Amino acid sequence: MAVFHSLLMATALVLGGGGFAPALADLYKPIVIINTYPPNGPPDIVGRAATNKMLKLMTTLAAPALTDVLAVRAGDAMGLALDRIVKVDRRAYGRGIPGTRHVVDSRRDGDTLLFGSNLELITQPRLYRLPYVPGRDLVPVAAVARMPIVMIALAQGGPASVRAFVDAARAAPGALNYASSGDFRSGHLAGELFVKRAGVSVVHVSYNGGNDALNGVIKGHVPVAFLPLPAVLPALPGGKIRLLGIADASRHVTLPQVPTLSEAGVPGFEAASWFGLYAPAGTAGGIVARLNEGMVSGLRALKLERLFLAQGLQARYPNAVEHGELMRAEETKWKQVLDGLNPPY
Repeated sequence: MAVFHSLLMATALVLGGGGFAPALADLYKPIVIINTYPPNGPPDIVGRAATNKMLKLMTTLAAPALTDVLAVRAGDAMGLALDRIVKVDRRAYGRGIPGTRHVVDSRRDGDTLLFGSNLELITQPRLYRLPYVPGRDLVPVAAVARMPIVMIALAQGGPASVRAFVDAARAAPGALNYASSGDFRSGHLAGELFVKRAGVSVVHVSYNGGNDALNGVIKGHVPVAFLPLPAVLPALPGGKIRLLGIADASRHVTLPQVPTLSEAGVPGFEAASWFGLYAPAGTAGGIVARLNEGMVSGLRALKLERLFLAQGLQARYPNAVEHGELMRAEETKWKQVLDGLNPPY
């Protein structure tokens, strides 16, 4: 025992005196991904079996939030490719603002990243007085997934098509409603963009979450709703709702029969949320590029495209520069919508 203790002490002295300790510390220092979403996440994704029929697991526990799944999977992918420990740290309070600020104020070494979306990067800056400017204080590292918005209606008794709803809205301006999962959420913004592009007057009805908005359509309280596709998937097997269209440039692979809203009568209409990783501004370009390469190669190695598709998402692999250009284009598009809404302050 004494010999073993002596060996441990000698090893510690060698490591400390020989300069190996910092290298070992760096090797085991984790990359921390800050997840600012609450445990329930923005959408509800209970019931993956709607699009993945190979295996069904029955459980009495609630499914994890989509944002939790994406943050953890992103960490798995990056850790695998970079041979690093990656942890997900939830800092979900105050609309995620403290968590985002924590990343903004972190060291520029690529070891602290924000898991965020259009909400933190584009919507919140135009609605709230923030202690940072996302476009200035954060740099895109890697896209994780794209989440399209869909337009739904009651299967029996609701509008049979997008064109039918538009015609009815034009015939009675201000008389029809559309639902979303909440004010200034992705569905609300998509609905307002739809109103502008279709040239109709329709009243927004804000529900407390995707499930409530979905039930509003099923119960006939509202004729249509704009919701993230993952929030709608669990309701499809029941046959009570109809997908009128998907707000994307192309049809979703798992729902080829559902037209895009552009095909359905609103040309050029696209609305989706982007989830990605972001680093503090000033992080070296080489570090950002390495993290991006790790994320992309890790996502492909883990073959997460199928998992994302089963949850209504689409994997995307732009490099850091392309992702930055995409977010700037999204900011320009949604600025036109947000400027016409009353901010909450």
